[in-house]
Amino acid sequence: MKTTEGGSMIMGKICYQEFEPYVGGRQVIALTKNQDYKFPHALTANCLDSAILMATQKPIWVCGGEAIYREAFPLADRLYLTLIHKKFKGDVYFPPWEKTFTKLMSSKKIKYADMELEFKIFEK
Repeated sequence: MKTTEGGSMIMGKICYQEFEPYVGGRQVIALTKNQDYKFPHALTANCLDSAILMATQKPIWVCGGEAIYREAFPLADRLYLTLIHKKFKGDVYFPPWEKTFTKLMSSKKIKYADMELEFKIFEK
């Protein structure tokens, strides 16, 4: 997720709850199926299409979770992917993207703490 260049950020409820302390001045649109729910520091949308229409700052960054990524893949032109070469416990994974985003535009590896990070940009 790249936030230093501005833009609108779209994310699901769980991602928003984890990200909320860092919202600070960004346009965040959080998704929930609950029609009555309102996020304290974000606009609320009930579907990805509505969130995209609400976005007033460009570019639009889709920040997860898994189901939102899957829905956004057909709409997106570019994928910014960070690979973290370390084992983590979890039960949700980034959806398969390799057949959608096939053209590698850039790649950079760095070491951070005890991890190797790989930053890649793909296009369709």
